Amino acid sequence: IPNHILNQPATNPPVSTMQVVCDQWSITINPSGHGPGLVTVRHVLGAIWGTLQEPIPRAQWDQLRGNARRNAHVARCDRIANGQAKFAIGQETGAIRKVDLLGDRTMFLGLKPVGSTHDPEEWTVKLGPQGR
Repeated sequence: IPNHILNQPATNPPVSTMQVVCDQWSITINPSGHGPGLVTVRHVLGAIWGTLQEPIPRAQWDQLRGNARRNAHVARCDRIANGQAKFAIGQETGAIRKVDLLGDRTMFLGLKPVGSTHDPEEWTVKLGPQGR
């Protein structure tokens, strides 16, 4: 994505903070101290990507039921096989990450306003399966 697109405001009208829900994670985007203080496309994409790269906390892993753990392992193995993740052994580097809980729904489809009021500060991430 070209820099001139990434540096544009993420919403119209521009906002100084955004709340984005991605699956079960809520992400607050508040770029204070970074430029004019408006949320840009770069801030939104960076915050979503960064959140999905975080390791799953042990408490959350322990709460997974059914095939959720197996599916997360399969997703991680698929990402390693496709070169999207590195195989590593260690508490942080080899951990199952939030992105792994998404399964095959890792294609970013866009953002949708939350609720009927279309509050420019509250959004939901829309995800779909990767095209193969």
